[in-house]
Amino acid sequence: MTRDFPDLALGLPGIDARILDLLVFVRRTCYHSSMAGSRSLKKVTPVLAPHLSYDDLDVHAGMQAMEAYETIIDPQTSEEERDTLRSNLRAYCSVDTLAMVEVFKRLVAEAER
Repeated sequence: MTRDFPDLALGLPGIDARILDLLVFVRRTCYHSSMAGSRSLKKVTPVLAPHLSYDDLDVHAGMQAMEAYETIIDPQTSEEERDTLRSNLRAYCSVDTLAMVEVFKRLVAEAER
């Protein structure tokens, strides 16, 4: 990112130092049969943050998100389709981000018990 955003380069290492991979903690501390051996966010969220769902979204999986992005950057894609896909990706990424926050909160709450 420092290459692509040189004006932000001084602050990026500080941000990077504070980023944690929740997967490490989930693998060490969580198991539920409905996860079917997986610790992916899509398997963990229904167990640790059951109030969140991807079901009502037009994009509800990582592969779909990647395909939507590929379509957005395709020069032959119409502006209307790009706008729709951008909106769909924002909704998906919002749920993904909120899911990580909620999973983190749940892990902290469980650790404090």
